[in-house]
Amino acid sequence: TEGEEFTVFRPKRLFWRQSYAGLLYTRRAARESDIPDRQSIGGDFQLATARFHGNKNFLFGGWFMKTPNAAKGSDNSASGFRLNYPNDRWALQMAYKFFQKSFDPKLGFVEQVDYQKYTPGVSFNPRPKNSKLVRQYFFDSRIELFTDMAGRWIERTYFLTPLRIDFQSGDQFSFRAEPSYIYL
Repeated sequence: TEGEEFTVFRPKRLFWRQSYAGLLYTRRAARESDIPDRQSIGGDFQLATARFHGNKNFLFGGWFMKTPNAAKGSDNSASGFRLNYPNDRWALQMAYKFFQKSFDPKLGFVEQVDYQKYTPGVSFNPRPKNSKLVRQYFFDSRIELFTDMAGRWIERTYFLTPLRIDFQSGDQFSFRAEPSYIYL
């Protein structure tokens, strides 16, 4: 079997204190073959700070990738973004990503294509003052919603944690429910 050549190029530039922007290029080429080179191109970024409104953490990031292949058509992109406010008393998140049906990275893998995923969540996490027993309480709710590219439901899961307690000893108690729906 003839060998293959692989190329990966990943420049990334840090800026401010916790932020970056980067690019990605990959190439997979079969030696002495009629199989065309298979490439992926993309970029990503993250804007983050630990001083949002004084002393809060805040993060916004995103990425985009394209796997050009003339034989499979032009719907060969994948993209996503995330917004996180991961703080002690309140934590909020929102993430979205999609993979078009002809997205096909030849280096690495993708589990599934032709879907969109939405992930909103909120958590209230108070710390009791001067407790020798409890370090922190968590009341959490998150949803994972999957749709096809036309917006029809494929799967949804609710992650509900009406109570989680982290103790000073490192032990933890939690009650969690995860109702799911999957369209077969």
